Amino acid sequence: MSVKPIKALYLATNLDALEGNIYKKMEGFQSPSVSAKKCCGHADTLFIAAGEAMRSGDEERAYVLYMKYMEMLKIVRRKPEYKKDEKFFDSLIGLKKFEQALSACERLQTALKKRYTLKMEEEEALKLIEKQEKQEKAEKAEKSKRTSGASSFAKPGSHSEATSKRPSKQASDSADSDDSRAISCMALNSLLKQESSSFLIVDVRPAADFSASRLASRFVVNVPAELVRPGVTAPALEAQLPEPSRQLFARRRTVDRLVLIDWTGRDEADASLVTLRDAMVKWDVAAYRARPEALVGGYQMWLHTYPMLTTNPQARAPTADVGPAGVPLSFQYPSLDEPSPPQVDRTTRLARPGVPSRALKPQLTDEAAARQRIELSRSRLEAEQDWQAVRRSREQQLETEMRSQLQQKEEILLDEIQRLEREQDAWEGQQADLRAENEALRLRLAAFEPAATVATPTGGAEKHDSEKRLLELQAEQERISEQLEAARHRREQEQEQERERGRRRAEQQEKERLQALDEARRAAEDEAQRKRAAEEAQRKRAAEEDARLRKAAEEKEAAAAEERRRRRAEEEQRRLEEQERRLEEQERRQDQVYRTRLKEDGGSGGGSGLKRSHSSPFIAGLGQEQAAAPSPSFSRDTKPLSRGRRVGDVQAARTRRFAPAFGHVGPALTGLKNLGNTCYMNAVVQCINNTPSLNEFFVREAYQDYMNYDSELSKGEAAQELAAVVKVLWSGHYRSVALYDLKDVMGRHHPRFRGTAQQDAHEFLMYLLEFLHEDLNEVRKKRPLKEQENDGVPDPRAAEVAWDDFLNNNRSYVMNLFWGQHKSTLRCSRCGNQSVKFETFSHLSVPMPSRSGKCSLQECIRLYMAGDTISGWTCPKCKSSIEATKTLYIWRLPPILIIHVQRFYNDGLWRKKQSNVDFPLENLDMAPYVINKEARYRHHRYHLYGVVNHYGSMESGHYTAYCRSITTGRWHKFDDHEVYQMSNGTVQTSAGYILFYSGIDGKM
Repeated sequence: MSVKPIKALYLATNLDALEGNIYKKMEGFQSPSVSAKKCCGHADTLFIAAGEAMRSGDEERAYVLYMKYMEMLKIVRRKPEYKKDEKFFDSLIGLKKFEQALSACERLQTALKKRYTLKMEEEEALKLIEKQEKQEKAEKAEKSKRTSGASSFAKPGSHSEATSKRPSKQASDSADSDDSRAISCMALNSLLKQESSSFLIVDVRPAADFSASRLASRFVVNVPAELVRPGVTAPALEAQLPEPSRQLFARRRTVDRLVLIDWTGRDEADASLVTLRDAMVKWDVAAYRARPEALVGGYQMWLHTYPMLTTNPQARAPTADVGPAGVPLSFQYPSLDEPSPPQVDRTTRLARPGVPSRALKPQLTDEAAARQRIELSRSRLEAEQDWQAVRRSREQQLETEMRSQLQQKEEILLDEIQRLEREQDAWEGQQADLRAENEALRLRLAAFEPAATVATPTGGAEKHDSEKRLLELQAEQERISEQLEAARHRREQEQEQERERGRRRAEQQEKERLQALDEARRAAEDEAQRKRAAEEAQRKRAAEEDARLRKAAEEKEAAAAEERRRRRAEEEQRRLEEQERRLEEQERRQDQVYRTRLKEDGGSGGGSGLKRSHSSPFIAGLGQEQAAAPSPSFSRDTKPLSRGRRVGDVQAARTRRFAPAFGHVGPALTGLKNLGNTCYMNAVVQCINNTPSLNEFFVREAYQDYMNYDSELSKGEAAQELAAVVKVLWSGHYRSVALYDLKDVMGRHHPRFRGTAQQDAHEFLMYLLEFLHEDLNEVRKKRPLKEQENDGVPDPRAAEVAWDDFLNNNRSYVMNLFWGQHKSTLRCSRCGNQSVKFETFSHLSVPMPSRSGKCSLQECIRLYMAGDTISGWTCPKCKSSIEATKTLYIWRLPPILIIHVQRFYNDGLWRKKQSNVDFPLENLDMAPYVINKEARYRHHRYHLYGVVNHYGSMESGHYTAYCRSITTGRWHKFDDHEVYQMSNGTVQTSAGYILFYSGIDGKM
């Protein structure tokens, strides 16, 4: 089907305005009453309509419809129906249609952006022409009002000339605007965030300024201003650069975006940026995919806008580059109301009449500058046309030379064929002559033999002569036959030799051709390898630089966070001390108040004869007693000092940032918000929250009796924050909450978990368990572990001693749940000596078989216990540094068993195994893998209660959690803030990464 011409732009004036039409009439489909199936049907309608608009040449309507199609797919994926049956709706959507729509959107976006830019430039050119026409009319009217003396300075015909050149002026302005394209700092920042290698930033500042401060990107190359001189070409500049910069600068012709940067970004005639742009656009014979774009405001504006994306934000532009030197600023604009009277210098001679003074020549207007740009563009176009003509003539010349060479080779081959044909004809003639002579001899012999038979017996002499003649004829025949055979043999040898020479020539030519191809291939491979090595080195340096900058930023952020935490703690301590001081001051003032003396009572009781009881005060004589007794004095030195509150107490009592979304969902069914690539933390916390016995330990606040605020890892903060999270999740009052404080604590005490970078869920789980164990460890003062000497010691005794030694430093509720013990053996491959040690573990990290496909969890566990070969181990017996076999045997299993499946491996690059691991949901029997069969150590049957899943690859991925509710026994999927019920049959997938099992028959 033929494609119609592209329609003119009519929907919008720029891409942002066009994209505003995408979301019109889309709100109704987001309603819960609209089904996902109906949305899929509407998406198909949009896709068909977009294709029709594309074929009709309406790019604007096609782009809007394709984007509406993409937005409709997003709405479908947010529907609850889609999440229940993703495969069905994915089949309705169709992956191929999605890829076609995405590719079409990218192509249309690029094309429309260029068309809108061109249209805007055309409109600006038309506005400039209209402005120039109005200005010329105003000048013409002004000139007509002036005196007749000023009329001699007019230039007739200039207006007509300018008018006649307007069409070419528009085209030239449009062409020239391409050479002076610009990009803003915001657009460049968006380009850097894409992490794509399809752009190149060329920094033309001096080398010293570039080394002092530059953009933080690996696709930045410095072309020093010292090398950029007028008249220099781009290939000459490339030859003068060092090797890494030369390789980057060589990519200028193939990138999609080419950005030029200097200090100010001003488009001045003598600027290095303009000289470099002319060298690439006007004087480089190679074709460029993208036109150079200058950064608006230059590097100085970038420092002001994005200082965090530079290697040194304190750098400043040289004072000499701030503005053009030597331009006086104390000038006055001429008045347009009244013409100023001519200033006459009486000391100079008068100019000849009719010859205008050069000092009065007007400066170039915008139209004159436009004409100059038109001439330059026309010259550049002519130069490009001349270059194309030269290129075509060179190609024709090469084609003619190749054709002549082929013709010469063809003539040589024809001559050789004709020579061989002539030799063949001569040989065949000789053969015919020999055959004729042989035939004549045969006839003569045949005629002679009958005559000999009829001869008379009396002619003995004649008979003797006949026999002699017969013998001569036979000898002659044999000689001719031998000659014929020799000639034939000689001809066959010559032909064989000729064929051998031809074969050798062909083999030599083929060998030379293959050798030339091999050399060309090796040269290309060497060049490609050199480029790859250089790019890899550049990429490695850029990565190291980025890592250094990131580490410096993280350290700075950590130091600032630590300083803020210290200040908050100090302020809280000062507040508590101030409160305590005010209480003491209040008590002191109360103690200084003394009772006033009572009035003397001389009434009753004087002669009553009754005695006062010792158990009640003597009220009648109270005044006398107080008057006689001195005022009591108190010593504040004997008052016990009040204990100040610890930082851990303050941490536990503060208000936390959960940012909850309210709604009753039931216990332990609250989702966790994603704070920026924190799905790894959310998945692990949901599984920890559903761990039997541990959740009750935190909800009932039993952990408070074991808090260790002097923990070396997190000072008790990790346990407090996790306890607060568990209590909130089990309250059942919130649909979702955010773990700001838990992430802040983990980030402050381990730099890996700072920021918003994606992390490994297994690594986060190990650090979290270690933090919780130390925060709840009952042992405050640890002792060094004893060196194990197990030669000749029975395994049960050695295991018990090692376990008791471990308990001397580690006693916590978390350790009792998750820690187990295994036996580690090292066997020397030379002398066979075996070294045995008993070590503890908090999880089993099992490998996967190398074959692809499906495997079982039991296969992974057997592979974990199969042993591995290590090198560099020194045998304590034979003292040889040789390979040894290390084997792990499970000796003691914990009540809660965590199994980590090693899906990621490194074979030069980090990769992920996508095989499906078949793991049981109930009755995982670990008894075959435990070598200690004593009943008190056995937790051998487990049931699954949590799974951490990983989707994606090593570079990018997403974590979710499957957890079985303790209260209902049903499985639920936790996908960040979204939580919904799932069936038992969907728990086992190829994304299973960390498995959480609980012991059935074990007791703590």
